[in-house]
Amino acid sequence: MVTFVVGVVTITFMTFFMLVEGPAWLERLYGLMPARSQARWRAIGHDIYRTVGGYVTGNLLISLIAGVATTIVLYLVGVPYALALGLLVAILDLIPLAGATFAAIVVTLVALTQSVTAAVVVLAFIV
Repeated sequence: MVTFVVGVVTITFMTFFMLVEGPAWLERLYGLMPARSQARWRAIGHDIYRTVGGYVTGNLLISLIAGVATTIVLYLVGVPYALALGLLVAILDLIPLAGATFAAIVVTLVALTQSVTAAVVVLAFIV
């Protein structure tokens, strides 16, 4: 568990650092290229940076929304550890394809320990 948390914190920090310092790194790289091709590579690099930055920002926003919404639903249904489970959903939602599904399974199983009705409500919300 500690390794997982350290990995998530490291990835988050590195992502933020790359988004903030990325343009300075690119400028250093462009300075190494011949002057006649710098403009072309700057345009390509800008497009790539904007696309990847938008993807990462959008993915983080979606994960935040999923975590907050799940926390609210779990709290309303009366599932214990709603905040911790919402944080788990937000973190696992960052994993492409399988993360959200795994989070749904875990949260639904925890809700099932409370009651069948709570599990059905949580599963319906997640679906």
